[in-house]
Amino acid sequence: MRIRAALEAIVTVEGIEVDEAADIARVRLADSPPVLEDAVVLAVLNASPGSGHEYRVQPGSWVVARS
Repeated sequence: MRIRAALEAIVTVEGIEVDEAADIARVRLADSPPVLEDAVVLAVLNASPGSGHEYRVQPGSWVVARS
């Protein structure tokens, strides 16, 4: 919920899939105006304090997928 709330401030989140065993989440953003990777990285980083986790965007994972 923290990640969704942090990202919803800058873009519409279509869905989040969490793989707890691998400690990763895949976030799908709605088709909307482009959002810069730096803005996403900052939003995710700012969601970390108080969560007990260090949220981050995995290097090389930022991909814009169009369907």
